[in-house]
Amino acid sequence: MRAALYRDMGEAAEVFHVSEVDRPEPGPGEVLVRVHASGVNPTDYKARSGAVPRPIDDYQIPHQDGAGVIEAVGAGVDSGRVGERVWLWLAAVGRRCGTAAEWTTALLRLIDDCALRRRLWRAQRRRVATEHDLVHQARAWPRAWTEILTAFRASQRAA
Repeated sequence: MRAALYRDMGEAAEVFHVSEVDRPEPGPGEVLVRVHASGVNPTDYKARSGAVPRPIDDYQIPHQDGAGVIEAVGAGVDSGRVGERVWLWLAAVGRRCGTAAEWTTALLRLIDDCALRRRLWRAQRRRVATEHDLVHQARAWPRAWTEILTAFRASQRAA
C-alpha cells in the first residue's frame, strides 16, 4: 500500500516521503479500515518534530484522525462490522500505522467510542439529549466522560 511516512524526526519537508509498505493486518479486537480521509492531529506534529519524542520502529505513518470503511476484522470482532463506515481517532498511538495511508488498523473499542461521541454531538446539536442521558451513556466510556459533559453543559449555557 502507499503511505506517507517518516523514518526520522524533523521538519515535515525534510522527513516526509511517500513509500510502498506492507498493508497491516488486524489483530485480535482490531479492524482493518480502508482510509478515505486522513486528518492531522496536534500530537502528530509534536511526535514528528521531536517535541514529544517517541521511538520509531523503522518508520512511522502519522495522522491520528481519519475516516473510512471497515474491510476486514481480527479475532473476536463480529464479521458483520465489515462495510461499516467509521471515524478514527488515536489511530497511531502506540502503533506504526496512522491514517496517512491507504489502510490502517484500529482497536474496535476506539471506533465504538467515536460512534458514541458522534451520536452525543448530534443529540447536543438538536438539543434533544438531557444531561441524564449523557451521563448514563458516557459511563460506558469513562475516557469520554469529562469531554462530553463539559461540551453539553457549555451548549446549555450558550442557549
